[in-house]
Parts: sequence; C-alpha cells; structure tokens
Amino acid sequence: MKYIISLIFIMCAATIGFAQDNEGIQFQNISIDKAFDAAKKENKLVFVDYSTVGCKPCKQMEIEIFVLPEVAEVVNENFVSVKIDPIKNKAEEKRAREEYGVTGFPTFIFLNSEGKVLKDYSGYQNKEEFLTLVKEVLILK
Repeated sequence: MKYIISLIFIMCAATIGFAQDNEGIQFQNISIDKAFDAAKKENKLVFVDYSTVGCKPCKQMEIEIFVLPEVAEVVNENFVSVKIDPIKNKAEEKRAREEYGVTGFPTFIFLNSEGKVLKDYSGYQNKEEFLTLVKEVLILK
C-alpha cells in the first residue's frame, strides 16, 4: 500500500512540475503603467496583447501560440506581458485607440519601459511569424 501511495505521489508531483513548465506566456494582471514600472525594475520590455472575448484569432493565439514553450521562453525572459480586453476596460479602450491606434483584435504592442512603441502588429500569427516579430523587437531594444 505504501508503494502505491508513493507511486501516486511521485506521478502527481511530476505532472504538476510538467504543467508548470508549460504555462505559456505569463500575462500579469496589471495595468500598462504598472507593467512599465515592473519592466524598469526587471530591465525588460513590455508586451501588450489587446484581445477580446469572442475574438476567434485572439483565442487561437492564446491556445495555439502563447502556450508553446519556445514562444513562452523568449517572451517571459524579455518582456513584462499584459493582456487587456479593451471592451471590458473603457479606460484602456480609449488608450488603445488614441495612443496606440488599435482598430482590431488581436493587436500586439511591444514597448520599452519608457512607453515608446517599438513595434506593433494586428492579427493572427503562426509560431514562426510571432517569434520573428519578437526577435525584431529585441533587436530594436
């Protein structure tokens, strides 16, 4: 019986460890301004994903691209990431439209810690396209 319990414990621990390694991009539940503060402290850039509920390309990015280990690794190492639904947050909707020219979803905005836009892109991207975009931003850094 002890053997079975030990085996179950080991399997659960391994599963939890595996799941934690594959969380994908770690989006923080903070404002863009707080992301700038965090980016300054951590010497990182800021990645903002403007997406909305019911947006099919937004959901595709979330479940197909942002969960990939190779994508998550480069983004988590170099960016403070924030996901914002401007439809649910009217203050952020105004900022998205007026400051960043967001007109469709998903829109990705890459900024330095001072708020300067380094690059932006709207629409679904496959893994290679998204990684190329991220690498271009890192070169501009």
